[in-house]
Amino acid sequence: MSTFSPDRLLPRGEIPRHLAFSLLLTLIACFSVALQPGIQYAPAWPATPVGVALLWMFGRRYWPAIFVANVALIVARDNPLSLAVIVGVMEVVIALSLLALLRRLHVRPDFARLSDIGRFGLAAVTVSAIAVPVHLLVSPFYPNFDVMVVLYGSLNYWLSETLSLLVFTPLVTAWKPSLVEHRSRRRSLYLSLLGLAVVGAGILLLQSAAQYSLVFLLLPFVMAAAVTGGIAGAALASTLVSAVVIAIAQQHEPSITDAILRILFTATTAITGYLLAALFTERDRISRQLHYRARHDSLTGLLNRYEFERALQRMHRHGEGEQHALLYLDLDQFKLVNDTCGHIAGDRMLMQLASRLRDALPETVSLARLGGDEFACLIEGTDEKAAMAVAESLERVVGDFRFVMGELQFNLGVSIGVTLFPAGKDDTPENALGRADVACYTAKEAGRSRSHLYRPQDEGMLNLHAGIQEVSQLQAALEQGRFMLFQQPIVRFDDGTTETVGYEVLLRMRGDKGPVSPADFLPVAQRYGLIEHIDRWVLERAAQFLGEHPGHDLRLNVNVSGLSVTSSGFFDRVLELPARYGFQPAQLALEITESIAIDRLEQVTPSLLRLREAGFGIVLDDFGAGVASFGYLRDLPVTEVKLDGRFVRDLGEDDAAALVIESLSRLSELRGLRCVAEWVESDNDIARLRELGIRYGQGFGIARPAPIEELAAELNEASAVQKSLARR
Repeated sequence: MSTFSPDRLLPRGEIPRHLAFSLLLTLIACFSVALQPGIQYAPAWPATPVGVALLWMFGRRYWPAIFVANVALIVARDNPLSLAVIVGVMEVVIALSLLALLRRLHVRPDFARLSDIGRFGLAAVTVSAIAVPVHLLVSPFYPNFDVMVVLYGSLNYWLSETLSLLVFTPLVTAWKPSLVEHRSRRRSLYLSLLGLAVVGAGILLLQSAAQYSLVFLLLPFVMAAAVTGGIAGAALASTLVSAVVIAIAQQHEPSITDAILRILFTATTAITGYLLAALFTERDRISRQLHYRARHDSLTGLLNRYEFERALQRMHRHGEGEQHALLYLDLDQFKLVNDTCGHIAGDRMLMQLASRLRDALPETVSLARLGGDEFACLIEGTDEKAAMAVAESLERVVGDFRFVMGELQFNLGVSIGVTLFPAGKDDTPENALGRADVACYTAKEAGRSRSHLYRPQDEGMLNLHAGIQEVSQLQAALEQGRFMLFQQPIVRFDDGTTETVGYEVLLRMRGDKGPVSPADFLPVAQRYGLIEHIDRWVLERAAQFLGEHPGHDLRLNVNVSGLSVTSSGFFDRVLELPARYGFQPAQLALEITESIAIDRLEQVTPSLLRLREAGFGIVLDDFGAGVASFGYLRDLPVTEVKLDGRFVRDLGEDDAAALVIESLSRLSELRGLRCVAEWVESDNDIARLRELGIRYGQGFGIARPAPIEELAAELNEASAVQKSLARR
């Protein structure tokens, strides 16, 4: 609710405005004299306070209007012109001093803050004191000079000046075209003012000495007006109280003591009203802010996810017989800004882009930020063609947008999924949001920076639906404990003997027809970001297994994905595992595929080095699959390599496979690394690998994967035998 400014009601130009202000304040001054005839100690002089308000809003250069009005006021009360000039100068000094002090105290003219009321009251009391010495100096001009009368008169002048400033300045500066926004509160304000007027009139009708005591009955009405009408309501009520007090003074000329008490009561009433108004205004402001923040995104000012979902539900409930559109926007290349310039720059970019998107949409379209770099639009009463037109316009806005950070410039794209709703009698807001999300994924897979309209028969849609269903099943499996660990031995087959040197931990999922191979669910987990949670689960269970079987020369290899090794905090969690579960770091090794290690060499090498220095094993899986294996092996802090199983598979059919295996074996030996062959299927493979220098292997020809519980049983049995022998 903005503060009312009468600027549009006044003439333009300096001279016409000076004349208008002077005429206005002069009329107010003369009107106040007419309302207070014959009152020796009149409590209200509104000309200067209204002038202060006008100068506060329009500029201090209009001070001559205050001088003219007060000269006219003093002359109208049959005083000499010289005295009128002195009083006029004094009132100008009071007004300009007050404005300077208010500016120094940072008081706002709308008095919206509680501190504004206190500072304004203090400033009014302080500056009005200028009237006391001036009044004493001009006292010889008055007939029948009396020291005590002059002293009381000076005190009364000071209090009258203060009261007038307290009542009439806020009445003008805090005035609003509509005092309150809500009809019910506006009605309450009018009733409060009407009640005050009625009670005040009743007090005047008594015409007895009890009138001054009964004016306290007006205070509740002032408080009610302040609560419902704010500062302006409190000022209006205080003005009515002043009018009642003036009318009582007309009936019974008060003594100087009564006059001072009357002014103090009116001032106290005004201040009480202002304090209540400020308190309730502050409460309303905080309430509005909380309501706004609950509905809007704190960064961009757009609707937040909660309010967006509420709007979507409302449109579903009231959208029978009408179609609406939901657009789901996901920015492309936004992560590049965060990674390059930091999250502060990313937030700044989102703010700028959100403003562009908002400006490009009609007022009837609801735009929301769902989180991160995801946005959504709701278009009411539309069809496919119009919805796609809006999506294409948003594509252009994002495509034309450039974010500049120093010497860097970034451009973005956006993938937009579009769906119409309701899509049938049983359609729900959740289904509509899911369809738009699926359409957005389809747009991304089709090349990004494009829009896609949801159609159930699209093959891409069917595949995405199937993927989302699988993700849901994987999440349920993780929560319900349906994942299980298998193990496969890694052995040394040197000189015709075999010795188990460790086990690779393998993941399976319990299905209706037995364990499900990871090849059937890990690609989906990788694609939809669930792989990190699965990796964490496997590591925790492997660490727990090691801690439960102390006293054995046991080592477990655990495979980790590329997403895990690059995620924040992953390596710190690994470093904490030995202390938490009670095993030695050397008993746990992480297997990382060669392609991941090479693609993220600079990113993962420092963390892998930390693990190796702590004693963990680092295994490079699928060794030899990359074209740069020999060069990169020098830079990676690994303790073991596993040959790509395809070389072992082709060993009997391709002479080049034997050459590669022999070369990798020699390279590993030079680096002091254990070299393990995978996919060992037979005794012939073992014999041939031994000839090529390989001493370690893993595969179906050695042992098939088995549940890790079988290994636990073997270890427990071995422990029992050892304890039995020890007792003998």
